Amino acid sequence: MEYKEFLKHFDLNGATPRNNTINVRCPCHNDKKASLSISQGRNNRIILNCHAGCNYKNILSEVGLTEEDLFNDGRTKQKNTWRDKIASRVDRPIDAVYDYKDANGKYLYSKIRFIGKHIRYAVIDKKNDSFTMEKPKGVYSLYNLPAAIRAIKKGYPVYITEGEKDVNTLKDLGFTAVTAGSVSDWRSEFAHYFTGARVVILPDNDAPGLELKDKILKSLRAFAHSIKVVITSQAEHGDVTDYLEAEGHSKEDLKKLMDEVSAVAAPWIQITERKDGSQKQSVNPGLLKACISENLSYKTVDGGYYWYCNGYYKHIDKNAVKAKISAYIPDTLTNDNLLNNVYNLMLADSDHMANEKDFNTNEKYINFKNGLYNIDTKALEPHNADILYTRQVNTEYIEGSTITEYHTFTKFIRDLCKNADGGIDWQAYKALQEVAGLAISNIYGHKTKKAVFLYSPVGNTGKSQFLGLLGHMIGQENITSIPLQNMNEDKGRFAFANAGLVRLIMNGDQSKGDVKDSSIFKSVTGGDAIKVEAKGKDIRTLVFKGLVVIACNDLPYIADDKGEHIYRRMYIVPCTHTIEEKERDPNILDKMIKELPAIANWGIEGLHRLRANNYNFTEIAAGAEVIANYRKNSDTVYSFLMDEGYIITKNPADKVSKQELLTAYNKYCQDNGRQAVGVRQFRDRIVKLTGYTIHKTRLKNILASYCEGLKLSDEFIPVNEGQAIPFE
Repeated sequence: MEYKEFLKHFDLNGATPRNNTINVRCPCHNDKKASLSISQGRNNRIILNCHAGCNYKNILSEVGLTEEDLFNDGRTKQKNTWRDKIASRVDRPIDAVYDYKDANGKYLYSKIRFIGKHIRYAVIDKKNDSFTMEKPKGVYSLYNLPAAIRAIKKGYPVYITEGEKDVNTLKDLGFTAVTAGSVSDWRSEFAHYFTGARVVILPDNDAPGLELKDKILKSLRAFAHSIKVVITSQAEHGDVTDYLEAEGHSKEDLKKLMDEVSAVAAPWIQITERKDGSQKQSVNPGLLKACISENLSYKTVDGGYYWYCNGYYKHIDKNAVKAKISAYIPDTLTNDNLLNNVYNLMLADSDHMANEKDFNTNEKYINFKNGLYNIDTKALEPHNADILYTRQVNTEYIEGSTITEYHTFTKFIRDLCKNADGGIDWQAYKALQEVAGLAISNIYGHKTKKAVFLYSPVGNTGKSQFLGLLGHMIGQENITSIPLQNMNEDKGRFAFANAGLVRLIMNGDQSKGDVKDSSIFKSVTGGDAIKVEAKGKDIRTLVFKGLVVIACNDLPYIADDKGEHIYRRMYIVPCTHTIEEKERDPNILDKMIKELPAIANWGIEGLHRLRANNYNFTEIAAGAEVIANYRKNSDTVYSFLMDEGYIITKNPADKVSKQELLTAYNKYCQDNGRQAVGVRQFRDRIVKLTGYTIHKTRLKNILASYCEGLKLSDEFIPVNEGQAIPFE
């Protein structure tokens, strides 16, 4: 690539080459001075040398170039860069490009200034020389924000200017500065970045600049512990760049000017005069607590803290809360007694008290990293601290991101849904789509009245990877494992004690051991309240709002309840296709994690279908067959009736002799090598299946017991109605 063309990929900041060498800011580190030299050597080969030690390959990758671009020998074709394309689109030369990043350094968008002070915004993909000529909706940040956050943590002052050019001017002098971009771009939510900071506001010398200064001051008073306002240039509309460049002042002049201005202390910092004329600073715990309580969102639950950050409430321990309090206080004034005092005052604030049951009750939204997806309007809304979520989907919502044939997930999910013949069971496919959508939402799982069973009588089907994918999307901290065998009156109240905020009960390898008591399982999947008891705490009631998802190779034997309702609570998704060893990818989960926005939208599509179907999962014929066989194998009485041609009509006019039925049942069990239940259990099972108690009926002067609501196909001849006597 030609040298001149090569330089277009870097921020030259007005610099020009001298003797075929130019110094620019390195794109791979927080370069406060131009530490990257770009030279043209022998045979016109381009040489990169970062004096901070950055690898030249990383530098090339960061600006969308390759090693071949270092040569001007025809090996690479000259092409228009993103700069050329944008300048051509707007039909103006570019003067400067300012990249905006979030607090973690992630690129968000660019503000582009063209010759003539024409401003446009774009999202630029420098590696692919492409761009979108717009600013993302609802995305706001400060220019040079990551550097400011680092400076605040180290105790250095941070300077706020009106424009990006001033930020770069100060950056060249070794100061850390930020800007919102213009007088109309400051937002009050920026204030929390300056918690505990020493701030110097350098406004432009005009009415809009002074108005912006007042707005920033008002926002920062409850966060920064000292603020200075320094007007630098005395010229009309003058700024700090004019002060230094046009008016000829030095860095030392600027420092002296700022030192002469007294700082305004935070409301919680009290300053008193000593007898010798010196000043003493102290912290008023009550005022500090008031500032934190009025300006930050947090909840206290049973003596613990849930702190609102990045769109959801996260449980944090005492030390983490004290660290947040400490950020407001100068190091010279901090002590443990003071921190504990403020901590306890905040804990006693009734305005911030909540109960665990208050969280995750709003079923309207799915909480993504970049906002709240409204399930009704299908639109993304800003995060809202008034909506008490304790979890967030581990990806951003990207409208229009869809699963394609080229995604790793596409082949994975189709393989998981293949039947024994190799064809795709599209009913199972839709089912897993609905499960995924429900899992990432905040809709109560018990609305489906189901627990989901990924049933796989064979191994290596991919069901564990599917659960792993759900776990990554939801977060392992929002998942717990409670075996079915522990969902009983004896162990259930302890097992569910900490499940109030859990989204998924996920059993990745459910044991096939007997379930002797299924009472809690039925309550949890049915939305009924259960009693729970945490260690050292009182018994309380809980309605589990999440979803139960179980993976198993064998369905457990449910010993206590053979009623139809217990089987209705089990939603079977068969996974019967074994992935051949040569096709197994040990990195498949990592690959799918990179596709999360599209996978989330895939799940949302299933969620909309589930809601439209009144929270009834897609019926799976193969799953219904598994349940039918499972029920027959679990219940010898039911199996006998089905195999021997009896029909449960639930019509009291249909009657079968109890003695004949019992005799036939015992013979059936003997012939099929199955263990028969006792007479009392047989009677109880018949009563539960038919819904009628067994009565004695007099027929031809003979009193005999009959089972009502049951008949033998079309061969049974109803007896004449006689006097019915309840059978004891």
